[in-house]
Amino acid sequence: MAKTAKKASQINGSLAKVIADAQALKKEIAALGLPGLTAEERLHSNGRLRENEPAAMTSVFDTVDAFPAIFQSLVGDDGDVTDATTTARASLATATALAPLGALLDAMQSQVSDGILANASQAKDVSLPAYTIGKANAESNAKVRKVLSAAIDFYGAPGRKRAERKTREANAAKKKKKTPATST
Repeated sequence: MAKTAKKASQINGSLAKVIADAQALKKEIAALGLPGLTAEERLHSNGRLRENEPAAMTSVFDTVDAFPAIFQSLVGDDGDVTDATTTARASLATATALAPLGALLDAMQSQVSDGILANASQAKDVSLPAYTIGKANAESNAKVRKVLSAAIDFYGAPGRKRAERKTREANAAKKKKKTPATST
């Protein structure tokens, strides 16, 4: 038991440093001035690049630059097609440069998420059966009930809400039933 507590303490100490480093990295990324998207924009963005798509897009930009008159409709009469492709090339280069960082952060997020789920599952493997036993004993043991009260409140909340909703619905149905129908 002492070994497990020591390991948890070491992990928590290491996590404090990792969290501080991650916060510093977050500030560095924010300093890049990258655009932010709303959840809706993120959902419908056409910015997801497929494998080898940057090369295909570069080929399109090369064609536009080689034959600007054909593509003038992209920018209107007052615009410069070359300016448009220069901006698009810069955006593509930034997206391509960010891709390895995005992949690394995705892998890190998956690893952290897996760690959260696995550790929470291990904890619940003990807490849920213990709660069931404790709850059964809490009905006849005031001391157990007092110590377990936070868990009883938490785990019992959905059932209480459901019961309250059903009571409101039943009362509304009774009230509606008592109200005589009016004739027109």
